[in-house]
Amino acid sequence: MATRRAALAAFLLLFAVAGRAQDAQTWQAKVFKGPRYSNLLSISNDRFYVDFVETSAWTVSTIRFEGKEVGQPSGATGAVFQWELNDPALKPDQIASPLALCKLIQTGAASETPTAARKLGQTMPADMRERVMQAADAKAAEALRVELAAALDACLRRPDFIEEPFLNVIPEGSARVYPLRYFKQLQTLRAQGDKADATEMYRLTRRLAEACLGKAITPFHRATGTGHGGEVLRSVALILDGKPWPIVQDGKAVYQLDAVAAGKTVTLRKDSVIGPFDHQAVFEFREGAPGYLVTHRFTVNADMAKGHFNGYMYDFMHMMPLSFKDFLVDLGGGKEWEKGNVDADGGKQDLLIDEPWKAMAAYSAELKAGVICTYPQVYDGKNHIYARGGKDKKFRASHVKSEGWTPGDSVEFKMRLTPFNATPEEWKDKARQIMRTETF
Repeated sequence: MATRRAALAAFLLLFAVAGRAQDAQTWQAKVFKGPRYSNLLSISNDRFYVDFVETSAWTVSTIRFEGKEVGQPSGATGAVFQWELNDPALKPDQIASPLALCKLIQTGAASETPTAARKLGQTMPADMRERVMQAADAKAAEALRVELAAALDACLRRPDFIEEPFLNVIPEGSARVYPLRYFKQLQTLRAQGDKADATEMYRLTRRLAEACLGKAITPFHRATGTGHGGEVLRSVALILDGKPWPIVQDGKAVYQLDAVAAGKTVTLRKDSVIGPFDHQAVFEFREGAPGYLVTHRFTVNADMAKGHFNGYMYDFMHMMPLSFKDFLVDLGGGKEWEKGNVDADGGKQDLLIDEPWKAMAAYSAELKAGVICTYPQVYDGKNHIYARGGKDKKFRASHVKSEGWTPGDSVEFKMRLTPFNATPEEWKDKARQIMRTETF
């Protein structure tokens, strides 16, 4: 209780200072009720605005520069991380709705259309299938949870479980992009026969079953962090001109809605646990500098033996609106890559680049504005940009290796995000100048 009172007192002191000296300060911070999300933490000055979303463990969402949106609020964007747990088998608690799964099997049995649910019912023992067919309420279906998980797990291990006609149950549009990609990967593995990686085949089949069976089961791939859930917050705090403003302490929220604090420099520090890592994210907003510098530190807290985790880890992420169609990348060593007037058809996803690099600039001729993401060096690993038709342009960086760690190992990565204004004729020269002169 004493800690909570002290946090509130510090917050109210900052609020009072902000009220007296707002004109003399550079950055303003506020926690407030958002129009679409739960609560938002905004950090802004008269040119740059960024908000962090509480329901996504205080990760970045909207980013605006002089009123122009340069960071797309599609889920939690901007930064942090995803980690895929490689579960060896389907667990009963991964069946989200036994009743929904029973109804899918019942519907499939009465249909001539081949579906994953129909095949699942056909492969069950006769006595279990009878009980599934008769399950009419949640209580009856709940009693079958363990058996349903075991039956589905057995089907996932059958080489003929997921077939191409099953994909017809997935809606048209962007929802089909990933399942179709997984199915092509699965076909490639099947063609290898006995040489195929059985673990990878099982993982892909689970993802396809998730798409085919819908919300009856929870997401198998267990993405963690970056708005995907599973991130355990320890603390979140702002430091404004050296004065602390706690947001989360000991995993509990301690902020007060609608109070405002201000300072010439602002640092947001977040400590959490994501998958097998203790994670610290530090966002620094400096006086006179648009944008921010973000540092991610990861320290291994668990066994990461090969096979226990299946790795895709994005230490930096940033989505941009569709109007961002021009890209310039500093590959390091005096080499560049560029691509202009980029778009993708609705529902499709085009990979533009997947390389190590020093910096990336994205530009919107429509907005006459761009955004630059710069590292202090070329990190090992890769960065990619996707043009996602009808949705956004997506940059993600994967520098954290997925194996070869021991508990206590740590790694740190930095990136500076800088927005800028420029005409279509001058944007590349301006971007190159900013890339060359960024400081860390």
